[in-house]
Amino acid sequence: MPVKRWRTLPLVENRTAGARFRVARNPDQDSRLPFLVYLPIDGGIVLKARDVWPRAARVYCSQAKTPWDESGGLVDEAAVLACKRRGAAIDLVLDRPKLARSQFVFTNARGRPAVWWQRKRRCSWPIPEHEFPAVAERARWLSPLTPAKNTAGGLPAGRS
Repeated sequence: MPVKRWRTLPLVENRTAGARFRVARNPDQDSRLPFLVYLPIDGGIVLKARDVWPRAARVYCSQAKTPWDESGGLVDEAAVLACKRRGAAIDLVLDRPKLARSQFVFTNARGRPAVWWQRKRRCSWPIPEHEFPAVAERARWLSPLTPAKNTAGGLPAGRS
């Protein structure tokens, strides 16, 4: 049986030739933000970051006043498929299978400018034909191929 893939990377037409996303160690050893992040947008934006990639939670960043510096050692590098500004955020799509999408949100925290680096929220597609229990009813997931069917009643307790 063929495997259905619900999530795929979109085709991006505005691929910038030669644009690279880079993460390097911060050469300033006394900094509380040990990594430098280079975004290839608006001539290049350099950020100081607390982590290499936002895996479980948001990562705090701040704009670096110094230019890009790889003297501390390059940690991560990938080709960029898309790097677009959307209001107060920058969406980043990299050319790799995992850890490919993220977002940088520019805001003010405690009266000072701050940048939050977070994973791009993905759509979670429910599995067809799977029942999702509600408080007092069982509702079948609505899909174009199956008609809606609700069953009223209580939920079973304990092991079945």
